[in-house]
Amino acid sequence: MLYRSDTYYTEYSYPLDNVQSDVLILLYQPLIGQNAYGLYMTLLAEAKRMDRFHRACLLSRLLTIMHMSLEELEENLKKLEAIGLLKSYVKQQEGLSAYLYRLISPLTLPTFFRNQILVTLLKQTLGNEEFEKTKNYFRLAGENKREYEEVTAKFSDVFTFNLEQSVPLELKSNFLNYKEASFETEYDLSLFEEAMKDYQISHRVISPHITYIKQLAVLYNVDNLTLASLVRESIEDNKFDRKVFKEKCLSFYNMNSTDKMTAVYLKQAEKDKEVYGNDSLSLHLQYLEKISPYELLKHKQGGGEPSVHDLSIAETLMTQLGLNPGVVNLLIEYVLGKNNDILSRSYCETIGASWARKHIKTVKEAYEATLIHKKPSEITVQKKKRVQEPADDQDLSDILNRLKGDRYD
Repeated sequence: MLYRSDTYYTEYSYPLDNVQSDVLILLYQPLIGQNAYGLYMTLLAEAKRMDRFHRACLLSRLLTIMHMSLEELEENLKKLEAIGLLKSYVKQQEGLSAYLYRLISPLTLPTFFRNQILVTLLKQTLGNEEFEKTKNYFRLAGENKREYEEVTAKFSDVFTFNLEQSVPLELKSNFLNYKEASFETEYDLSLFEEAMKDYQISHRVISPHITYIKQLAVLYNVDNLTLASLVRESIEDNKFDRKVFKEKCLSFYNMNSTDKMTAVYLKQAEKDKEVYGNDSLSLHLQYLEKISPYELLKHKQGGGEPSVHDLSIAETLMTQLGLNPGVVNLLIEYVLGKNNDILSRSYCETIGASWARKHIKTVKEAYEATLIHKKPSEITVQKKKRVQEPADDQDLSDILNRLKGDRYD
């Protein structure tokens, strides 16, 4: 909480050159707004003044200059901090807070345009046409150098020196030190790294791309487990393909935004339902036909809201593979039972694709498919007979007890 009576000092890491000023105006200002940009420039002017007169000022001075309230000042300070243009420090002095605001130079052009988060947000803010105009502003239309021969003199052609007579240059401790903004992306990769080990993917393959991976994970709201799956799918011949990875992240985002999901709320169509008896197996199969995948996942969460990761898997199974809701419900229970209550995207999609090729439409057919999947030796016998015998109720009851894990009313 800021107070008008608090004091502040300002410092800057390095004077801005013309290119950096343009970067602030054309690239940063659309993201942070003119008030935050104006505050940065005001603090920069204050820092230059304090180089000559190093004396603390009241925050009320900034409020007067900027025509801001305390709340607006705090909001715009946080914008500058979040985007990496400002470091803030505080100490208590005579019952009041004394702040030190250290301005950081903006990112260099190459670094800014390599940052997937900033570039995507800027493109979204400006629109594609204005974004390209802005980008072209920083391109130089120079002479075609292919028609020229370079005749630049080399250092050794002009200068001679004797190292034994040289005096090394000593820099003072307060010498100006250029330091560009650091746009740090907070994203815990612990689960991601564990999944990479499970996938047996060498850290050397992805370590040069970790920053890029984290940026897209934050930008497209990708969870750790899904991130690991997307990274694995973007690796071919031990090489990570950034373009493929970005396409997969965008596809995941478009598919998995909860407000865009519709299939997970659907229930089994009447034409794909079967007539069952009154035994426990039949009652459970009927239950899976009556509820949507969303309702099943919510029940598995103990009544809590299902995770986007789990919902997205169900959505993919229904929209991309064409599986019916009841079949997806069964598949979810099967994978949870086989995989220690973890819903694995790759496992679900592998089985789901197999079921789609077999045109499995009903819950009973799906149960029989899981029985065959569990007993591969039986498949060999059935191939020899060329006749697939339906699973008996006792076998299906055993599977039911193993898979559903709990009973439904």
